[in-house]
Amino acid sequence: MPHLFKMTRHTPHLLLAVIGFTAFMVAQMAYTPTAHAQLFGAPSPENQVEYLPTRAFVPTIDQIKPLAEQAYSMGMYYDSLRYFQRLEAINPEQSQLGIAKSFERMGEYAKALGALQELHLADSAFREQARRLRASLLLSMAEVHQKTNDLKASENYLRTFVSEYKDELNNRRYIHLMRQQAVLSGSLVPDALKASEQTIPLRVGLLLPLSGPMAEIGQSMQQAALISLFNQSMKHIELYPEDTQGTPAGAQAALERALQSGVDIVLGPLLSQNVQAIAPMADAADRPVIAYSSDRMVADGRDVRLFSIIPTEQAELVARYAVQHGYRSFAALMPEGPYGREMFRVFEAEVKRLGGTLDRHSFYDAKSPDITTSLKYITRIEEARAELNKELRALEKQYELLADAMDDESLARLRELRKAEPQPIVNYQALFVPAPAKTLSLIASQLAFYDTDGSQVKLLGSSQWDSPELLANADRYVWGSWYPALAKGNEFVFEQQYKAIYGQQPHPLAALAYDSIQLLSNFTENGLTRGNELDRMVRQSGGFYGVTGPYRFNLQGTLEHGYSLNQIGYRRGQARNIELVPSPTILPAAEAPLEPQYTDKRFREPEPPRRKSRGFFESLFGN
Repeated sequence: MPHLFKMTRHTPHLLLAVIGFTAFMVAQMAYTPTAHAQLFGAPSPENQVEYLPTRAFVPTIDQIKPLAEQAYSMGMYYDSLRYFQRLEAINPEQSQLGIAKSFERMGEYAKALGALQELHLADSAFREQARRLRASLLLSMAEVHQKTNDLKASENYLRTFVSEYKDELNNRRYIHLMRQQAVLSGSLVPDALKASEQTIPLRVGLLLPLSGPMAEIGQSMQQAALISLFNQSMKHIELYPEDTQGTPAGAQAALERALQSGVDIVLGPLLSQNVQAIAPMADAADRPVIAYSSDRMVADGRDVRLFSIIPTEQAELVARYAVQHGYRSFAALMPEGPYGREMFRVFEAEVKRLGGTLDRHSFYDAKSPDITTSLKYITRIEEARAELNKELRALEKQYELLADAMDDESLARLRELRKAEPQPIVNYQALFVPAPAKTLSLIASQLAFYDTDGSQVKLLGSSQWDSPELLANADRYVWGSWYPALAKGNEFVFEQQYKAIYGQQPHPLAALAYDSIQLLSNFTENGLTRGNELDRMVRQSGGFYGVTGPYRFNLQGTLEHGYSLNQIGYRRGQARNIELVPSPTILPAAEAPLEPQYTDKRFREPEPPRRKSRGFFESLFGN
């Protein structure tokens, strides 16, 4: 292959000549910024343009504006600042606003104020945005100077704000800074500030199902909230009810409307799925939620607290009371579903923690009054049937061989077994049945049929048993049963007031709405003005007392309530409640012993009457 470049003995001389000529030309050029720019592309005083590499993207005039907005929305504030600066030749007003916004996000509040020096006064389309931004910047500058203890400078910024933006929405931030200014300067809070503070209420969004299948509940809760607001003289609180329609999508739309109204705290909604739907939106808006859901899981990892009755508290309480009073073996009969399974989980854990045992448990169909299958399982009827058939077959074989020559005792036993039905095997002392009062009335007779009613074992229930319907329909089957009941608190007064205003009985959940408004009113009287202060107020408060009795928030963000422990007894042929342990005025420690209040013989726990026979079947077939 021929050489493209052939070295000769003159080649070195030619290379030296080229290098020398280049060096000579450079040396001959005077070093000026313009010349330097021509050689290396650096910016010169005459041409203040950024140096861009040969292949760099150079935006056109039309592209600068969207690029500036895009960089700002992406958080690239240094880039947005440069683009907004280049926009000055096209639209100086938009350029000034963009420069100020970029400086504000970069923490350069003084530079941002400087950029708005004229725009907030100019008659332009950007004037209102500039005014709002400048109001926020004045407060930011005051806060910066407070942190550096330059109180004179911070006072000047606060004076400027109150003179120019007295009625702006962030007036609440001004009040906070003025209070801080008073504390730092060692002076008292001015009376004028106190007056202005009283005029700024806490805005509360109330998210309830005011239409749809749950409208009756939602409307009752809203009416109770309005009564509570009236009783608190409407101090410091503005209520913004919104209809969730009882659906997740409706709850999200209701929250969006509430946020547009500027609410600081959200009360509601009902149901865990609705709470889960709004929780991310509330987190993004930095608004705390106090929801009316009893599902503990929705409060995990979110700024959500639950203002509700947690049924599992009752399972723990009744298990602890039974173990403390000598019961060691238990069984459970639970309605199928999340409620029943969670109640069983907590009841079983508490029994085992206290040293008891759980013999058997079963779940029944809550929509059907027939619990035969579940009762057969927990009373081991099939096991008893197998034992009976085994003994019967042995005697039948013996009879085939001996016939009437069998001894009299075996022959009598054979005749008895041919007629007999299997007897329940009950290896537990107490049975936990957290069923509604209406359902329990139907279940009770079936419990008696399998020797598991109140005359044979101790029945344990939940607060759902606290109903006149149960007492009206109760029979000897539930004598001596124990169940926890929610403390009455101021319930009677609330119900009378509600009936006087609306002419009907409030829904049981209405008391929660009443107490939640009362709670926020209590907080506002103690200094709550913004939603982000709620956590501090909750943690510093030991407990409260309302329509639902005593309650307090725990570390998980749910409520703990005070309960009484009741027993179903009879007097003069009628069922009645006997309060064994009264509800507390202040919640005790979690492990406090649950001792009966009364020692007088008239109020001691009545012994339920025992049937003479050992079971239901023996009364039919003899001994």
